[in-house]
Amino acid sequence: MEGDTMLSRLILSSCNLSALLAEGITRFRKGMQEYEEFMKKKDRMKTSIASKKKEIDGFAKKEESWVKKMHEVTSRHEVEVEGLKKELEVLKAREKTSLEEQERLEASEVWLISDNRWFIEHGFQQVVTFLLHSSEFNQVLGGVYTKLLAHGRHQGLVAGYKACKAGDPQDKSPIFQPQALKVFQDCVRDMEHMTWPFVGEVSECFDKPLSVLQDLKPRGLNEVVCKKVLES
Repeated sequence: MEGDTMLSRLILSSCNLSALLAEGITRFRKGMQEYEEFMKKKDRMKTSIASKKKEIDGFAKKEESWVKKMHEVTSRHEVEVEGLKKELEVLKAREKTSLEEQERLEASEVWLISDNRWFIEHGFQQVVTFLLHSSEFNQVLGGVYTKLLAHGRHQGLVAGYKACKAGDPQDKSPIFQPQALKVFQDCVRDMEHMTWPFVGEVSECFDKPLSVLQDLKPRGLNEVVCKKVLES
């Protein structure tokens, strides 16, 4: 009886062991499958990591190349900027010089316009007035007067002698003019203070073309004598 009990326990233990062994084998197989899948995933990850690393290395090389190019571009840009700064300084200096020259030209233009205006409107009149009231002109004119008076005296002497010889009264002579001295003095005074129409016409030529002034001539001009004088 005791032996049957032991046998029953042995059989039960064997059955339990078989069941455990079958379950263990199943678990082992499942574990192996999971391990194999894990290893496959690991290999795929290694491959992926290697690919990513290669890609990262490529990016690093590209980045290094870009950095180098950027440095070169920056260097060239700095050189170009320095060159442009120098050119700008030169242009500013030229502009300043041009502005100064323009200011000088404008000042010269104003000066020339002012001088020309004075010369046309007042200068000719001043020159003529100074000349007519100078010894340079009046000595020559006086010489003409002296020679004219000498000629007049001679002619008067001849005429008077003839009238006296003929017995004609003095006051009946056509050359008897007691007021002649006063008339002469008044004439000289009028000449000294007279204004010349031609000079007035010249003073009105400032805003007109130069040809107008060149063609302007006084009334009764002796062009033949003037041409000889101007060409001498």
